[in-house]
Amino acid sequence: MIQEKDVQVPVRDGVKIGVRIYRPEGSGPFPALFAASPYRYDNNELPPRPMFLWRETGPIEWYVEQGYAYVHADVRGTGISGGEFGFLSSAEQQDLYDVIEWIAKQKWSSGKVAGIGQSYYCMSQWFMGVQNPPHLVCLAPYDGMNDPYRYLAFRGGIESNFPLYWFNASVRVPNLYPANGDHPRILEKDFYLDVQHHPNYDEYWKERAAAENLERIKVPVFSIGVWAKMELHLAGNILGYHKVSGPKKLFITGTAT
Repeated sequence: MIQEKDVQVPVRDGVKIGVRIYRPEGSGPFPALFAASPYRYDNNELPPRPMFLWRETGPIEWYVEQGYAYVHADVRGTGISGGEFGFLSSAEQQDLYDVIEWIAKQKWSSGKVAGIGQSYYCMSQWFMGVQNPPHLVCLAPYDGMNDPYRYLAFRGGIESNFPLYWFNASVRVPNLYPANGDHPRILEKDFYLDVQHHPNYDEYWKERAAAENLERIKVPVFSIGVWAKMELHLAGNILGYHKVSGPKKLFITGTAT
């Protein structure tokens, strides 16, 4: 397996998005899987831990063995990516489009790009599909919401403490203390303060709700939900299945693996 570390991808506003590329030996061309999150791709070096026995990226090494290239991006404002973290902001959404089109132009690429991954990686996929970049061929959104106001921050209209835990434990700390110790990143923007400042379903949340535009998704979708995530992600996978416009399948499993 060939790894290209800390590749910088320029996007439309001049910001550069950091990606790590895993691909089979040889010149290709290879179809590509694309995953994006704020969790830092250099943390792939850590093995799954007892309280979290799987990687939300999926088994990267296995995908490469099957003949796929795997492109793992740090979303804007995290890892070595430029810009400011905005939690699924419109700028972050546009970056997904631009990186997909960049992948398709690489010498090793077949020009076919698919979305992959769980949780935040899944949430990113909904926005990949909504934008319909020309070289996106399909999505496999696994265990991920598409309406963060209703299922992350204010479920049933009641404020949840989960955004505070999630942002600090999964985004802020891993960026400040990455697995390999390189490029520590202090995130100045506090997502939890945004939650406090937007207690109603306003333009802030509409911008971040792919649920508003799921019917725009035309590529084939294999939506995978998890019964154990009923209070967080499951509704997103079911809603996505019902609203997308292209070929689709829905699979719901008992637990996340």
